[in-house]
Amino acid sequence: MDNFLRKLKKFVLENNLISAKDKVVVGFSGGPDSMALIHSLWKISFELNFHIIAAHVNYHLRGQDSNEEEKFVRNICMDLNIPILVKQAKMETNTGIENKAREIRFNF
Repeated sequence: MDNFLRKLKKFVLENNLISAKDKVVVGFSGGPDSMALIHSLWKISFELNFHIIAAHVNYHLRGQDSNEEEKFVRNICMDLNIPILVKQAKMETNTGIENKAREIRFNF
């Protein structure tokens, strides 16, 4: 893992992606990709002196499971001391749901 974090830090610095004191908003669904991203950025944030803010959208598409997912991401952020913004978006399950969800996420 240390090798991955070194490569990530090098990539961020070489491409001027994040500067000291920046606030980086991370879309955080709680899935494996966003978990890896938020943990990796969190680990290098101390050396590079930037701040992370998590953003999560609860679409309420899966009933109680959606609320449990929100609770899960809130707990991860609390454990890592990362502020989190959560948007509640009630959506109906119908055609075109991926596009509507993407639009909500991007606007958030």
